[in-house]
Amino acid sequence: GCASVGIDQRRIGPQRLQLLRQLGCGQGLRRQREHLLAGIQDRPVAGAAAQIARQRVGDLRAAGRWRTGARSCMALSAGGQVLVFRNRRGFAPQLSCESCGHVPHCSRCEQAMTIHRRASQLRCHYCGHSERLPEACSACGSEKLVALGAGTERIHDALTQRFPEWPCIRIDRDSTRNRGALERELAKVRSGLPCILVGTQMLAKGHDFPNLTLVVAVGADSGLHSLDFRAAERLSQLLFQVAGRAGRGVREGRVLVQTQNPQHELLELLLKQDYAVVARHLLAERKAAQFPPYTSAVMLRAESLNQLKLQEFLLAARALLPVQPLIQCYGPMPALIAKRAMRYRAQLVLCAESRPLLHQNLRSWRAQLAKLSGTGTHFSIDIDPMDFS
Repeated sequence: GCASVGIDQRRIGPQRLQLLRQLGCGQGLRRQREHLLAGIQDRPVAGAAAQIARQRVGDLRAAGRWRTGARSCMALSAGGQVLVFRNRRGFAPQLSCESCGHVPHCSRCEQAMTIHRRASQLRCHYCGHSERLPEACSACGSEKLVALGAGTERIHDALTQRFPEWPCIRIDRDSTRNRGALERELAKVRSGLPCILVGTQMLAKGHDFPNLTLVVAVGADSGLHSLDFRAAERLSQLLFQVAGRAGRGVREGRVLVQTQNPQHELLELLLKQDYAVVARHLLAERKAAQFPPYTSAVMLRAESLNQLKLQEFLLAARALLPVQPLIQCYGPMPALIAKRAMRYRAQLVLCAESRPLLHQNLRSWRAQLAKLSGTGTHFSIDIDPMDFS
């Protein structure tokens, strides 16, 4: 873990400042107020073995599937608990026809619908639209329908069959929808009895399970190939957080990361268990591509029921931009989720090395945009956007 601490040289005094620098914490202080990064290698808990969990990458390409059953069985037999982390709820992300390849999509979002087998439904995780789980393909009538991928529901069912002698607990938004359900399930885990815990990012941080000795992260590859430039950063943070659940007591913890890209540079850096190393790597990539924080960005998000009006609005908005060679404008371009709840979504992205210059030109532009909003298009301006979805 690490913490960012604000330091005021006038308050701490020259002697304490010199001590911080001797400890390696005060390097590079140039102004009267700086942020220092304080890292820890050992957890501040009573357990003698409460060190940062050891990590390993497993290759899913070997024999088609990298199995963790043996390690899970060893951890459970030794009286420990196992967390299988999958940041995707539902049974499977897609339903596909083996005969024609058709995949059911949401009519409101044009996104593939997720299988929820216990509810016998297909659900859209973007707008909430649901349909009955079909028995035959709507395109060709074939009954050869297969579930592609695995969510927490499917993993829970498989592990329940594989390890019937140990309780398997699923914690995600679906299983904890009822009042008090989350507290009841967490109480079972905190009892310390051997069990298998399957869950989403709800379990990634803020929980202390001293008897948890093994964490298995499933589906880490999705963050390696995303169009969002912050995806690798989010993946790194999430894996560090979920890895922090293992080995918090007197027993040593282990973390296994399943992937089809075991030689990926980011995963190799994550195995060093030093977020500063990962951060330097990601920052070097950002600098080479001139992405934030090495440039300032502003995003104009717009959505409309009419795709043509949406395009006209963004073209008019771009034409209203003050002519400024130091500001680059990209778009109009569709959002990563180009349609949600029947509304089409697109955006403009403005980038400049100078943040004051960018904000100065925004003032007049924002006032002119308000006059265009009568076209039935809703818009918002996102300064330093955290995602491009």
